[in-house]
Amino acid sequence: MRTLIDEGHAIDYPEVVQRVLKANSREEITIRTITDVYLKTSKDEEYYFEIKSPKPNKGQGIEVTDRLLRTHALRKQGPPKVRTFFAMAYNPYGSRKNYTHSFAVQHLDMKHQVVIEDEFWDIVGGPGTFKALLEIYAEVGREKGRQIIDRLGYAF
Repeated sequence: MRTLIDEGHAIDYPEVVQRVLKANSREEITIRTITDVYLKTSKDEEYYFEIKSPKPNKGQGIEVTDRLLRTHALRKQGPPKVRTFFAMAYNPYGSRKNYTHSFAVQHLDMKHQVVIEDEFWDIVGGPGTFKALLEIYAEVGREKGRQIIDRLGYAF
């Protein structure tokens, strides 16, 4: 069985969440954690996201995993009621299949812990949200691109 501190190996995130939930101590301690985005659905499901670069360093992966596990410990629940994710708002590799950033792949559970690009945006806003955001971005770029470049002082 892998542990959280196995060097250079991705964790089995659902297994670790279950181990955190089973580690019930009679001694209560005060801990606090902050999450980048919190969502609660109409079905009372809770989603907690830590939004990071799609090229995190090793420390970010470990720190975010710790924060997400603290959330499970504080809420005393796991999926499907409470879900936690390392979220990447975009993917420079083009697809999940092509995502190969070594620190993330080595230190995060890419299948269960990480949501990338459209996976994240579609949880937040529903199916098609990422595509709609790209269309808005392109439209704003067409309409305001020259103004933005001029204001930055790059006008030629």
